[in-house]
Amino acid sequence: MEVSGKKLSDQDRAYCQPCYEEGEHITADAFCTVCKEFLCSTCINEHRALKATKRHTLLDKTSMPTSMTDKVNEENNNMPCDIHPKEFIKYFCSSHETVNCGHCLVIEHRSCKINIISEISDSFKNGPDYRDIKSLISKLLKDVNDCISDVESNIKTVLKIGEDEIKKLKDYREKVNNNFDEREKSLLEIIEQIKDMDKSRLDSLKPKCDEIKAKLDEMKCKLDAQERNSVNLFIEAKKVRKQVECLEAALNDISKENIVQRYEFIKDTATEKLIAASSSLGIVSKDQKTGKQTVPIDLTSLKFTKVSGILVKSSTDIGECWLTSMLLLSGNRLLVSDHNNSTLKLVDLQTSSMISQIKLPGKPFGMCVLPADKVAVCLFDKSSVVFLDTRGQNSVGTSIKVEVKCYDIAYHNDQLIVSFEGGNIVKMDMEGNTIKKMDTVNGKALFKSCFNMTLMDDGRNAAICVSDYYNHTVTKLDIDLNILQTFNDPAIQNPRGLTAFGNQLLICSYGTTKIFRLDMSSGTMIQLLGESDGIQHPYRAVYSPEQNKLYIISYESGKNDLDNNVHVYKEK
Repeated sequence: MEVSGKKLSDQDRAYCQPCYEEGEHITADAFCTVCKEFLCSTCINEHRALKATKRHTLLDKTSMPTSMTDKVNEENNNMPCDIHPKEFIKYFCSSHETVNCGHCLVIEHRSCKINIISEISDSFKNGPDYRDIKSLISKLLKDVNDCISDVESNIKTVLKIGEDEIKKLKDYREKVNNNFDEREKSLLEIIEQIKDMDKSRLDSLKPKCDEIKAKLDEMKCKLDAQERNSVNLFIEAKKVRKQVECLEAALNDISKENIVQRYEFIKDTATEKLIAASSSLGIVSKDQKTGKQTVPIDLTSLKFTKVSGILVKSSTDIGECWLTSMLLLSGNRLLVSDHNNSTLKLVDLQTSSMISQIKLPGKPFGMCVLPADKVAVCLFDKSSVVFLDTRGQNSVGTSIKVEVKCYDIAYHNDQLIVSFEGGNIVKMDMEGNTIKKMDTVNGKALFKSCFNMTLMDDGRNAAICVSDYYNHTVTKLDIDLNILQTFNDPAIQNPRGLTAFGNQLLICSYGTTKIFRLDMSSGTMIQLLGESDGIQHPYRAVYSPEQNKLYIISYESGKNDLDNNVHVYKEK
């Protein structure tokens, strides 16, 4: 039965409207959301008996309007239902967090807890839910503006990298004869291709950001326009929330693409000796570190689960493995140093298997990546550094003699930084000539046992991080070996391997059998994995974004399964 539209004189109570039209004042027990009328218990039974109305949704006394004033003099709501355009939105389903018309209730929300928007919307504008929505929009607008700024900055960086590397290439090209014209052309095409691909990708991001910003501005305007109408404001805000979540996800996707691929022109040493060499003039080498990442991967946001490890024990090994260092190489390869067996083990990460090993003239400890797929390795017992080419046959090349037994090594701008037994750290050129030694106090080194180091380089600033095993500290040095900061947290006991990932540092706490992530900018440290995750006496951990896996080496004498495998943790 449809509502007559006739106003009641006594509007302080809700009366059964069909009975009222017959001259009776009977208190209503329910409200029909389709017919828009109040019903007493007798009319309810008749309503449910009629074929035309038996499926209508009825609100009981706990949910229906409290008086005829609420029913007749509702706020002027002219917002149509998205699903049923001829019906107005008047109800809120708290179970599904949706705003609905009467038809929606009949079809999809018959068993749900329903609220009448006009009864709950008055307090919404000043409530926490609305404040959260506006705060979320404001934050996302700021993030969009920051992302736009970073995209524009990265576009300039892409162009500058291309210009700088082309200049380096041309300057070097002047030193060779005209026989290298074809090689020069090839290298220029590689650089231009990388630059154009990066710029094209970054150029495509700004319109996407602008689109998100426009949508957010539109949402904000819609909310501002409805602030005098609490019903419409409630409805619009509920619609906006889900759209904001979608836009936030879209912005995260954009941020993941907003990176700059670092690359540089590397001179080939063979060019000066043999012009006819196949690698004459040089190569274009992409840096494994992609430079500044606008939104770097936060390792603490990742969850890992242990999977099958990678056996690196070989039948030709003279004893059990003692894996002391580990490097990610280009081509999804992992290089692992085996101190006990005087070898380097090369692992294919795609197949999770050891594919070759390199015999060394001494016992390796630490190592680092050099340009052009080369590696420098500290031979502890020989007091020397040996250089290897990891392309093709993975051949051992030249070596340099150093003062005393050396632990670990880092590389930056044609210079080596080496840590020695006794706690000394020295910067030297590629021939082993000392450039600078770290300062001492009363003739004594500042470190007790600097077993491990790593380079942190964001493309603008470079630093060396050093773990001191017996002092239980991690120290950050500038590239001239001056101390910038020392981290001394009780959670770190006997720190071993360090690995830089963006502005984050992976620390293996050998003494507490834990792996930590240290944010170098804030100094915040969080445990990533521990003994409950299967971690035992970790030596080093590296994370591969391509494989979405964390690779860990450990050592405890006599535990062959622990020592002979690279342990693998996959991102959940």
